[in-house]
Order: sequence, then structure tokens, then C-alpha cells
Amino acid sequence: MKKVLIIAYYFPPLGMGGVQRVVKWTKYLPQYGWQPHILTVKPIRYYAYDETLLKEAAGSPIYRTGSFDPTRILAKLKKPDFTEKKRAVSQGSFWASGIRQFFIPDSKIGWYPFAWRKLVQLIRQVQPDAILSTSPPLTAHLLGMKAKVRFNLPWLADFRDYWLGGEFVYTPTGIHRFLHRKLAVRALQTADAVVSVSDPIQQSLLKIKASAAQKYFVIPNGFDPDDFEKVQPKNNSEKLFLYMGSLGGANDPGPFFRALGQLGQRNPAVLKNWKILFIGQPLAPQNLPAHVAEQVEFVPYVTHPAAIGYLKAAAALLFTLSANVNPGFVTGKIFEYIASGKPIFAISPAGVEATKILQEYNFGRVITDFNIDHISAELGSFLETDFGSASGKSIERLRSRYSRKKQTQKLASVLDRLEKTGQKSQNG
Repeated sequence: MKKVLIIAYYFPPLGMGGVQRVVKWTKYLPQYGWQPHILTVKPIRYYAYDETLLKEAAGSPIYRTGSFDPTRILAKLKKPDFTEKKRAVSQGSFWASGIRQFFIPDSKIGWYPFAWRKLVQLIRQVQPDAILSTSPPLTAHLLGMKAKVRFNLPWLADFRDYWLGGEFVYTPTGIHRFLHRKLAVRALQTADAVVSVSDPIQQSLLKIKASAAQKYFVIPNGFDPDDFEKVQPKNNSEKLFLYMGSLGGANDPGPFFRALGQLGQRNPAVLKNWKILFIGQPLAPQNLPAHVAEQVEFVPYVTHPAAIGYLKAAAALLFTLSANVNPGFVTGKIFEYIASGKPIFAISPAGVEATKILQEYNFGRVITDFNIDHISAELGSFLETDFGSASGKSIERLRSRYSRKKQTQKLASVLDRLEKTGQKSQNG
């Protein structure tokens, strides 16, 4: 079996959507002739832990290294316990905002010397047929690029977000932007294949470094049907209106809460039989209108199977993005939302990749204008609707398109192509 060495900073027992992408690749790649070997970091401070995801990677060697990055230093000061109740440093903290301006390409550059030393060792011991790095963090691509240059191994760079202009890249000055662009051009020029989660992200990378279009591929996030088959719905006596995932930033709940507050004043009877549940990062209480607080509950991050249990029990689902989010933004949970077959109430700007997918799904409501009066009126109408069950060929097509297994098959075909090209170059 061919071997691929995957450089992934975020890997179980860490949770969240970016972790899921790599975990599912690890789960399914052996079925397509590739054995993954994972290079990642030792425990860090993080708000989302999920040990259940480690089962998905069973059978694949995992190699963990130290790091001097801030989250790793915090973990050494106070060791995390890998449970779903454990909280860590907020995304809006000093570590996540103020100090990051001193690190290029990101605050995980302190992982680089540890990871590089281990990477050299693994390349010599494992003798991989290809290298795959995934970002964020961008530091992973610096490791992949150096491995490509030094060992002439086929290198695939996977982008879960933008390099320039994205949600996770901080460029406050012209110097930052210059250095980032210089690194990006070099990396994109060196990579044998570039994979991204959406077409807008792919187009942004092509603008940074115009090169052979045939080496660029879009492999979106998705869902795993196995996850739904193994989990029973969570017991719930009320009609559940569910939101899963992080809050704030790109996932701004402000317009929803303002519209909810307006609806609660205008027509409180609509909300009477509903329980509105948020699963993920806790939210500051002052963001919630007091007169609708009884209908709203916040649950900290739970394991992925538990989240699916809530999803299967829900009567309807909430999706919300900020008005100024980047066009390529599409969260992993949107595909599990679609797979559930439940109606979705979405507040999401026009033209964004996530909005396009939800409009194609066409089961629920998609609000794109961010007018609070309009959102409130549509929300009231939505909560009074008897949607029944989702059906139709378009929904099944979407479910099929976003299967993690089929996406991994596409990834394997890209790796196959790189491996064959690498063999030809080595044979002269």
C-alpha cells in the first residue's frame, strides 16, 4: 500500500470541523490504496476536545511533537483533560488576537522546529510516497514545502481557508502583507497539487500565483453517513430549533438574536412551544434579549456523536453567517445539516459559497438581506410552518456529492497522479 505523510496541526483529540476533514481522509484513504501517517502536535489548550474522533483514525500511525506556540505553552502550564466539558482560552483572548501579529505566517510557527525534526525522521523511516499538508495553520505548508524541496517528494497543499484575506490570517501592516504574499507565491509555485474547500478560495490562490490550472482541485467538506447510522436521536420533549458550532466572528448570531427579540415582543405565542438550543462555544449572556431567554439554552461543545444525536432530534436547524464573511466561506456543519434532511433557517449573505449550497438544498428559508424586520417576519413564519420531511432528487444529489468517502476517493486520485508523476521524474 502506498503511504502518505499528513501534516495536520489540528487532529484528535481536538474537535471541530477542520479536524473532521483530516480524520475522515484518514479513515477512508486505506480503502483507496493509501496508508496515512499523521504528524501533529502534542496536547494544546483548546476549547473543543473529542476523544471519540480518535476511533476514526484507528490503524493509522500518529506522531506527536512538542511546540513553542502559545496554545502548547498554555497546555504545559495547565494540562488539559480530554473531555467534552473542558474549556480553554477564548478565541477572542490576548493569545488569539494581540500576540498573533508577532508571528508569521501564524502563531503556530513555534511548532515548526519540532515538527521539522520529526518530519525528517519519518521521511527516512516511513519512506512516504507523498506529503500532504493542511491549513490552517499555514505553518503546516512551510513544513510541506521544505520537505518537497529537500527530499523531492510529491507535495499536496490543502487549504481549508484563504491564505490572503481569510478569517484566520492576520496582516495588520504592509510588511505583514508583503511577507505573506512572498511565502504564498513560493509555496503555491512549489506545490505539486493545491486542494481547497471551495471554488472562491481556489480562485484566490490562483490570483496569488497564476500557474497550471490542472494542479488545482476543489474538494469540499462533507458528512459521513456512518455517523448518522450509529447514533440515536437525543430524547427531547419540546420542538427543538438547533444551532451547532462556534459563535461570533464569521458566525455572528447578532442579527438572529435581534430578530428573535423583535419576534418575542410582537408575537410571543410563536415561540411558546419551541426550545432554541445552541451547541458549541458559550455566548456572553448580554447578547441575548432578556424577554426570550426562557426559550434559549446554551450547551458547551459536545462530542461528535452527541452532536449528531441532537441533530437527529431537532425539528429545525439554524445557520447564520456575518454579513461581511468571505465568499469562499463554508462551514463543515452545513453538510451534516443537509444530511439530516431537516428544514434550515439561514441568515447568510448572497454570493457566499455556503449560501449557494443552502439555496440549492431549498428546504427551509435563506435570508440574505440582513434586514431585522424581514428576518423577524420570516422567522415567525418559519416556526409556524409544518415542513414534514425533506425529499427530492436534488437533496439526494447533494447528499451524494458531499459524502466524505467519495471526497476521499477524489483525494486519492490526486495522490495517485502525483505519485505516478514523481516516479517518472525519479526514473528520468
